[in-house]
Amino acid sequence: MIKKILFVMAICALLSTTALAVPTIEFYGATSAGSSGWSFNASTDTFSFGASPVSAVMGGTSDPLVATPGYVHIPDMVLGGSSGAWTLPGGTIIIGNQAGTIAYLTGTLRAGDLAPAGTTGSAYTLPFTDIGWTAINNTITSPIIDDLYANHYADFDLTLNAGGGVPGGSFEAMLLGSENWGDGLSGSITIPAPGAILLGSIGVGLVGWLKRRRAL
Repeated sequence: MIKKILFVMAICALLSTTALAVPTIEFYGATSAGSSGWSFNASTDTFSFGASPVSAVMGGTSDPLVATPGYVHIPDMVLGGSSGAWTLPGGTIIIGNQAGTIAYLTGTLRAGDLAPAGTTGSAYTLPFTDIGWTAINNTITSPIIDDLYANHYADFDLTLNAGGGVPGGSFEAMLLGSENWGDGLSGSITIPAPGAILLGSIGVGLVGWLKRRRAL
């Protein structure tokens, strides 16, 4: 029994190490940096996003996507849902040059959640397959572009910072108000780690197995 537990623990350690090294790109945008943040039109309930530069790849800057640099183009989205259950409908998402005339990677951003917290909104915080990639044109020979496309799908996270002067004092009040607003954003696009998913399954299975052993 002890040998089996030690074997499972060794596998978990190996998988957890793999899970930490998942390919990720990070991007940011601020209204003061080439209008690359976000804005909200209260009359149409529409979020608009500027071209947000890629700032890091797996925590570093060695990939051509950072050096070139690449930009993340998030589609305009009309806010849906209601208080406590806000949603965003998704659309076509592109990683390309700043002008959007060259698309290194194109995908379909699926519908996701939007959770206000203070003067900040967190979007796409739940699903693991937020983006499904549809086309690649890797003219900058970026390894992470190849990795993302080869995996077929990716996790997407987005944080919208409304600053301290947001109308109504909170992000949700802004959504329910009549004023337009905008500020900076940050986000990431990540390949979900199969090791992390498998690690969780092994953990659940191990707990169940130990319970059954004690019951005998």
